[in-house]
Amino acid sequence: MSLQQALDNTGEHDHQFHAALMIENNEDLTKTYNRFHDPEETDSQVMELRRLHGEMDQAVPNAHGWGSVLTACGFGLDYLDLNGDVSLLPELQEHVDSGDLFFLKADEACAFQGQLRAYGVVSSKKSCPGVIAGPMPCGGRMCWPTCWR
Repeated sequence: MSLQQALDNTGEHDHQFHAALMIENNEDLTKTYNRFHDPEETDSQVMELRRLHGEMDQAVPNAHGWGSVLTACGFGLDYLDLNGDVSLLPELQEHVDSGDLFFLKADEACAFQGQLRAYGVVSSKKSCPGVIAGPMPCGGRMCWPTCWR
C-alpha cells in the first residue's frame, strides 16, 4: 500500500466513524466535537474518535518521513480568566502562575478543573480545559499536537 493510500484510508476511516457517530447520536458536528474536547467525556465512541484522530495526526508526519515528531494530544486552556479576589492554595496559584495549563491526560485536566471550581475561580465550563493543539514540551524537545480545536 502506498503512503497516499494509507493516508486516504486513515482519513476515510475517521470520517466514516464520526459521520456514523453523529447520525447515531442525532448530533451535529459542533455538539460532537464539543464532546470530543470535553475532558469529562468518557463515552467509548468519543474515546474511539479521539484515538482515530491521534492515528490520523501521526499518519501525516509519518508520510513525510518525520516519524520522530510526536503528535500527542491533550487538554488545556487558551486562557484562564480568574474571578475576583479568590485566594488559592500556594501550589495551585503556582501552577496557574507558571502558565502550564496543558494536560496530556483527561483525569489531570479534570482534577485541575475541579480545583479551580472548588475555589470558585472559574465561572463556566468555557474557562475549563478542552482538547487543544499547540506546541508542547515532549521529552526535552518541542512537539506539535495536531488535534482539532
